[in-house]
Amino acid sequence: MSDKIKPARPIIVTIIGILYLITGIFAALLGMGLIGPIGAVLGIVNIIIGIGLIVGWKPMWYLGVIFTIIDLIVSIFMVLVIIGIIPLIINIVILYYLFTPKVKLFFGVGTSGAGGSEIR
Repeated sequence: MSDKIKPARPIIVTIIGILYLITGIFAALLGMGLIGPIGAVLGIVNIIIGIGLIVGWKPMWYLGVIFTIIDLIVSIFMVLVIIGIIPLIINIVILYYLFTPKVKLFFGVGTSGAGGSEIR
């Protein structure tokens, strides 16, 4: 057992996790019907990331960063093609926030192992 105390989860991490859950549920449901199995799989991955962000699983921080970067690239394309600047701004804010010291401490990223729930 570890004597280290896990830092409190930042409220914005909870909000980001909930957003991942909501988008994951919609993508999974739409994937089963309209957009096919790839959409369903991505929806399930988003649900897992959302749960992991809320719980504080260190690997989910990395997946959250990766998926936010992918969404950011898609958002840039949307701005150029469809003029959808709101998703671009949201993804920039999420990516910035995931790299703040408080959030990285919560997930145990870039530290000597403090924080971050372990999957057992």
